[in-house]
Amino acid sequence: MLSRCGIAALATAVAMFAVGGPAVAQGRLVVYSANDANLNRFVFDAFTRETGIAVDPVEGGSGVMFRRIASEREHPLGDAVWG
Repeated sequence: MLSRCGIAALATAVAMFAVGGPAVAQGRLVVYSANDANLNRFVFDAFTRETGIAVDPVEGGSGVMFRRIASEREHPLGDAVWG
């Protein structure tokens, strides 16, 4: 159940935030996440198997992620945030 919910959440994030993004055009998706690294790996691997889109996770604490997103607001480097 967790894998389907996680994949659905990530797919929703991709649809909302990454449509036409530069990384997706290259078959890759950059995802910022403050989740546990094991959970990210589990969900991102399943997402890659199902879609063929590789995920490049950027992991850190929630405060670090929010500061990074705020600092990149003019020129974001990530495609989606999953948390």
